[in-house]
Amino acid sequence: MVGVLITRPIEDAEDTAQRIKALDPRYKVYHTPLLQTKPQKSLDVLPQCDGYIFTSSRGVQYSIQYEDAIDKALPAFCVGRTTSDAAQRAGFKTRHIGQGGSMGLIPVILENMTKGQILSHIAGHDVCDGFYQDLIKAGLHIDHIPVYKMEPVTSVSSDIYDALQHDIQVVVFFSSRTAENFNDLVTIYAIQERVKTMRAICISEQVAHCLDQAHWADIMVAQYPKQDSMLSCLETIKG
Repeated sequence: MVGVLITRPIEDAEDTAQRIKALDPRYKVYHTPLLQTKPQKSLDVLPQCDGYIFTSSRGVQYSIQYEDAIDKALPAFCVGRTTSDAAQRAGFKTRHIGQGGSMGLIPVILENMTKGQILSHIAGHDVCDGFYQDLIKAGLHIDHIPVYKMEPVTSVSSDIYDALQHDIQVVVFFSSRTAENFNDLVTIYAIQERVKTMRAICISEQVAHCLDQAHWADIMVAQYPKQDSMLSCLETIKG
């Protein structure tokens, strides 16, 4: 058996767990969210705009607090199919999909918007470094509308602690903040030596850089910043 720890928030983890289980019955999946979602309302009134940016399905989910102010006839620019599907369910008629994370959405936006137009980015409190730079250079105006925060989890259950000590061989990281929080938990629980026997699978080089290679048996990086590529890494690991 290969013990695999998923560190995603609860609302994202179920699909990942099912996909891993479908790969091979030898994978035993564990889950502990290392970040928790806290709704946030930053504005009483939404500014007018010419379209919306959603970099996660969570942004769509928490945009409901502005339901009466959102014009769903305007285009919604979405990172990945999951976010686009969430926008469709929320009633957005026109959706443009970008692949490869937030940065992969930039060319899609530039193809469909013109200088002087305004986009509302309804998202979490933290935004990917450099995401707005090329959009602003192209003459677009971006309003960041934070609707939630991701806060670190400071402890794990006794079952997960026991699994970290004995069963978990692979840890899957989808974000830099999750990787950074895992580092903190390793120190809190004093499991540095155990982690040296584990492998990390990271969605990007940026995430991998948050981990110290010397503290792991191996750090693997997905070829593309997508879940499918991460699962391809996992398939190379044999129990």
